[in-house]
Amino acid sequence: NPVAGGKKNLTITAKVSGNNATVTAQLIGTTINLQKKQDINSTTALYEGVFELNFTLAPSNYTIEANAASQGEQATATVSFDWLVLTAFELDSSALKLNVQPGATTTMSGDSDFSTKGKPTIRNIGNTIINIALASPGFMIGNASTKISAANIRASFDSGGSFNSTLAKTLASTL
Repeated sequence: NPVAGGKKNLTITAKVSGNNATVTAQLIGTTINLQKKQDINSTTALYEGVFELNFTLAPSNYTIEANAASQGEQATATVSFDWLVLTAFELDSSALKLNVQPGATTTMSGDSDFSTKGKPTIRNIGNTIINIALASPGFMIGNASTKISAANIRASFDSGGSFNSTLAKTLASTL
């Protein structure tokens, strides 16, 4: 299982016969050296290594290939595992407040800093694509006799803050 927004250590253990073996393992183009952890007897030992997997690794079935070489002999073994789907996101604001006046434009810019609560941040911390849906019932002013409709509210997830990009939408009253 991936760890939301983090890394997961995947430990590989190999039981190898042969004196002073060199043991490696390959996963997704990365090779690690397994270190001797324990002698079992005079000719066999346990070797161990760790792959560090990032949460962004795509969900799939992956194969690890271990290779051992000792005194001119070689052996190869493989093992497969499923890296599961993780859908997760984090945001730093539970409510957003704007001072909006009819006919005026008000902007609330987000950022990448989770410590600035007044600038909303949404970050994908899983390994799948997520879609964020926004809606607004509109805004009421004072005694609710004046209403700014959702059709006058635009949101953008464009990193440059553009409301003309494909990542910008006019809100509706439903998602």
